[in-house]
Amino acid sequence: MRAAMYIRVSTEEQAKEGYSIEAQKELCLRWINEKGYDFVESYIDDGYSAKNLKRPDVSKMLEDVKNKKIDILVFWRMNRLTRSLKDKLFLFETFEKYQVNLKSLTEEIDTTTAAGRMVTNLLVSVSQGEREQISENVHSTMMELALKGKRNGGPIPYGYKDEDGKLIINDDEAKIVRRIYDLYQQNKGIRFICKLFNQEGVYKNGNIWADQTIYYILTNPVYCGKIRWNNRNFNGKPTGNEVIVDAEHEPIISEEEFNKVQLMREARKQKGKVVTSTFPFTGILKCGRCGHGMIGGSRRVKNGRKRYYKCVGRFNYGLCDMPIIAEESFTSTFLNSLTMNEKELTFLIDIKKSIKSENTEENDLKRELEQIKKRKKKWQIAYANDVISLDELKQHTNDDRGREEVILAKLKIAPSKYEESPWTKQQMVQELIKIKEVWNEIDDTNRKLFINELFDYITIDTNVTKAIGGPGKFVPVTIKEWEFKH
Repeated sequence: MRAAMYIRVSTEEQAKEGYSIEAQKELCLRWINEKGYDFVESYIDDGYSAKNLKRPDVSKMLEDVKNKKIDILVFWRMNRLTRSLKDKLFLFETFEKYQVNLKSLTEEIDTTTAAGRMVTNLLVSVSQGEREQISENVHSTMMELALKGKRNGGPIPYGYKDEDGKLIINDDEAKIVRRIYDLYQQNKGIRFICKLFNQEGVYKNGNIWADQTIYYILTNPVYCGKIRWNNRNFNGKPTGNEVIVDAEHEPIISEEEFNKVQLMREARKQKGKVVTSTFPFTGILKCGRCGHGMIGGSRRVKNGRKRYYKCVGRFNYGLCDMPIIAEESFTSTFLNSLTMNEKELTFLIDIKKSIKSENTEENDLKRELEQIKKRKKKWQIAYANDVISLDELKQHTNDDRGREEVILAKLKIAPSKYEESPWTKQQMVQELIKIKEVWNEIDDTNRKLFINELFDYITIDTNVTKAIGGPGKFVPVTIKEWEFKH
């Protein structure tokens, strides 16, 4: 049997009798010779502590174990290898996996015999239990601190500083935090804010800004005076059991403003880049052939850039033959279509509103929710009458619950997604009449705000399937339908 020894001594232990390298080596060699094993390697970490496994000869030893170069590892005491419960369990599992025995000269750790393996397994179980108990105690203590509104350590959030264990507002950084929230509420996206700060030379602790940092600031409730704990586990995934409570520190923004930003974030998830796009009709314009959205884009030309709208159904999914529509062409069609007088526009808005009030996506979701509730009762009755089994009842119920959660999530963002126009009917009519006069006087941001406040969607089509090339030549566009806000 090929035997190796592991020896370690830290700087503090050098002077202690029985811990010296030579003393450990002599004891290990004597045992190996008594057993008649072949001594093949010694792993010595001189001057290293056992707080973790980041030691040169531990790494070499583990590599040899995986390559099956040794059959047994001998050591003076387990704390020569590690003092960590986590690392101890890792080592036991690794040695068992590669069928390498362990022998401690001063403890009941000896996997070369049946009795020794039994004792070792018992020690592993005890160590695992101790580790879990410690983990539970730590978790309980941290939970108690969180519920009291106290921090559980970790980095100090940007915008604050630490004074005697308390979060105190850092005035300079807090100004930037408030600006981030202000910009986001002005329909500026995370990527835009990040680039803006880096271009302005507004750095975070001397480092450039990253999208994730902006996202963290916009989603962390610490900025509205709360403490969040147990949000993510060690691998970065959400736990689903986070704790958010009022804290002792002063908020940088109001809770109302924080909640408003979260609603905006949810709405943007549904609409993608619609809200932050600089194209006035992105998110409103729909393809009359496949029903998908028309999104803005641009390409370089001789005198600058040419802007256009393209069908998602064609360019993302290959399901449509709608050609690219020049922005100039559609804008001209849109403005020329607004030639109705006040009476005609009022009548059109009334008709559209009456149709829409009877058939909105929100109403459809609510109707489906009612159907699910009725269906649940039917499953229960079917089970009570022995028509379906308990397993079938559970399966049907889980399926319905999953769909129910999706619907409730959609309805939760209803105020953002299905918001009404901020204008009265008469104001809408007046704005539609004068829009041609002011269109060229306002920028794309204000054009977009105007279009989004008035319209739910505008459906377009054309009588061609290929783009028309040449200077000044555009694909002719027809507006098939438009839908006003509620």
